[in-house]
Amino acid sequence: MSAFICSDKHIATVASHVFSLDPKAAQRFADELKRENIRSVNCRYKERTRFKPVDMTQSAHTEYTMADAVRLLECLDYQSCECYDYDQTRIACALGLLIARGANTSIVKKGLWSI
Repeated sequence: MSAFICSDKHIATVASHVFSLDPKAAQRFADELKRENIRSVNCRYKERTRFKPVDMTQSAHTEYTMADAVRLLECLDYQSCECYDYDQTRIACALGLLIARGANTSIVKKGLWSI
């Protein structure tokens, strides 16, 4: 398996959907998602990429549906699962929550994986 660090646009879009009414919570969540993504890539490739806060102005949440956000979160899940304790992270919990909320992933933009 390979892993990459998702773009700020990708992460900000997900966080903006999850916390659409609370920009401060969206920023905290986005930063947590990015930290976990970087931790995974660093673990996988034995790198030392440093964290920079997510630029929330990159969010494209108005262009994407909640179902699209689930698909983007699935990508983050896949790119961030390299560490042994991953199942206890917020990414894993958020993915389960969004799917449990009933986001209809059958209406996702065709081929959407990463932005």
